[in-house]
Amino acid sequence: MSTKENEELIRRFWEIFNSVQGDMVRLKTAAWDSIFSSDYVIHFTTRDMNLEQFLQYNAVLFTAFPDTHFTIDDMIVKEDKVVTRYTMKGTFKKEYMGIAPTGKQIAIKGVSIDRIVKGRAVETWDYPDMLSAMIQLGVIPDLSSRI
Repeated sequence: MSTKENEELIRRFWEIFNSVQGDMVRLKTAAWDSIFSSDYVIHFTTRDMNLEQFLQYNAVLFTAFPDTHFTIDDMIVKEDKVVTRYTMKGTFKKEYMGIAPTGKQIAIKGVSIDRIVKGRAVETWDYPDMLSAMIQLGVIPDLSSRI
């Protein structure tokens, strides 16, 4: 595939991801075969997940932040890789990982690197700014205000 086609594939994923409003069954139906390879794996900083685990993880995220929306801030494409710099925004309405909801909107920046083979995403490395997330969720103090 061309770099343009690789970019379009990943843009289509982000569009579908936003459009399903947390309905992972709809995401699976809309994107499973057309975007991801059957052996897809996503690498987070703490663990790797297959596509089914990735869907379960996002079901939890969208439950806690039902209005979650991802914005593509920038994309860089080189050969079989698509790098996306994104911003995730959502309102913290239900418990998340044992953290009580605050009703506040959070904004988390991140970088995602997708590797494409034969027109399908086979691998993703995702790096959300979890320090910022934990500060905004009130789990840890914002020490930058002390500088």
